[in-house]
Amino acid sequence: MHGVFDVEKGKKLKTITLIEALERVKYIYETTISEDLEGAVRYLNDYRNMITHHSISIDSSEVDILISNIKFTYQNSIVFFDKHLPGTLEIIDQEIFELTKEEYKEHQRDMEDYYHEVAMSKIT
Repeated sequence: MHGVFDVEKGKKLKTITLIEALERVKYIYETTISEDLEGAVRYLNDYRNMITHHSISIDSSEVDILISNIKFTYQNSIVFFDKHLPGTLEIIDQEIFELTKEEYKEHQRDMEDYYHEVAMSKIT
């Protein structure tokens, strides 16, 4: 059985962008993606490009808009995938875990300790 990462030796691969992938899904599978979902994906892709390639500063209202778009895209993507790939929702439900605020803070402290230890080990 071949997986998505199984490639013939010597064959060149071409990475596509998120927007190209979106267009391929619409064209190859002859399906529609709601204008709202496609618009939110494009918005997030543009934002990702700004963060990756530029120095940006955002205010709290822009953060609220960004978070709203992330939530909308996440929720509607799951619905889209579950419609076209039945069982997606069950798989996601099995993988989701949540942390309380205290658990998250503890996790953050653990990560800070870890990175501190790594940094200190490089000094000695």
